[in-house]
Amino acid sequence: MKKISLLFFTILIAHSSFSQTNGATKKVVLEQFNGAWNGYCPDSDFIMENILTQYPDDVIGISIHSLDGMAYNNEIESEFSIGATPVGMVDRKKFTGESNEIVNRIDWENYVVEQLTSYTPAEVNLTISYDSATRTITGTITAEFIDAANGDMRFVMSVVEDDVIGSGSDFDQTNYYNNIPGHPFEGSGNPIVGYKHSNVLRANLPGVYGNEGIIPSSVEAGSIYSETFTYILPANYDETKISVVGFLAFSVPEVGQRKILNADQKLLSEVLSIKKESLFGSLSISPNPTNDQFTLNLSLRETITADIIMYNIFGQEVKKIASGTFTMGNQAIHVSVENLSKGIYYVTTRTSDDTLTKKLVVK
Repeated sequence: MKKISLLFFTILIAHSSFSQTNGATKKVVLEQFNGAWNGYCPDSDFIMENILTQYPDDVIGISIHSLDGMAYNNEIESEFSIGATPVGMVDRKKFTGESNEIVNRIDWENYVVEQLTSYTPAEVNLTISYDSATRTITGTITAEFIDAANGDMRFVMSVVEDDVIGSGSDFDQTNYYNNIPGHPFEGSGNPIVGYKHSNVLRANLPGVYGNEGIIPSSVEAGSIYSETFTYILPANYDETKISVVGFLAFSVPEVGQRKILNADQKLLSEVLSIKKESLFGSLSISPNPTNDQFTLNLSLRETITADIIMYNIFGQEVKKIASGTFTMGNQAIHVSVENLSKGIYYVTTRTSDDTLTKKLVVK
């Protein structure tokens, strides 16, 4: 199995502490414009996933699709996009030397690192709840201002879905790298059938600029403001793959005046009201992230026959951890990852009737 190289990236700064003196701790939003029809998008997906791997607690990824089965028709594309894909935005900021907020994928990580160390006046926290009967997500975004701030600041809540798979040209990913030696998508096919689309934007509430009047134009240090949004999750969206993003932004139409100040992200699967266990039990991974080995902890309600397999972000099997009969109760399986490249992986326990998957970051 071909290893995924991270030669595209150099870790410029440790991600353990990104905060500016007298400011709040910063999280960065990386948004890309892409589509299943564009053969360059597998490369931009690879770049985004590696950035998210390098900074798992500090960077939030969103993919805004157009002209395919995941297209989200809203003001974001018309307000920001220049019609090209794949391109992206880092905190919706216009950086020095750029003509607008849109930046090339080869520059994403440099701008992400710049933003991680930038000043922001407010901490942002998102809390979510979920009514599984009505499939209603309720999210409350709160901004606590560490410093005084001025301007038209508003809240926006985005809903994102991972591992979106469909059939046909609306979902199968065109791949210009199928015959490029050494590229992670070499030999994956063109198109890539059954491609897992990550970080897919599903909703943006209440719109690209948010509601006015929630936060005054002049805010004193120590002030706290919040806003609550609700969203009914469509039946064809997988609630176990949904995350919610809340952010605070300067909401000004002019290029160079608008940007995201801070953000937070929560996984819907981690909300207690919808946290699901497998029919046969549950599993957990520790430590996660890891750089040498991890322990897979199984808590089984019954004796099962299963395969435990590790996959990369492209859905390719990279390691069969175990296969056979596992007895009822608690079990710990120790797994080495020393020979695996840095990146995001998925550990799946699969029986004939059920599956249970956990995300793993190798750093």
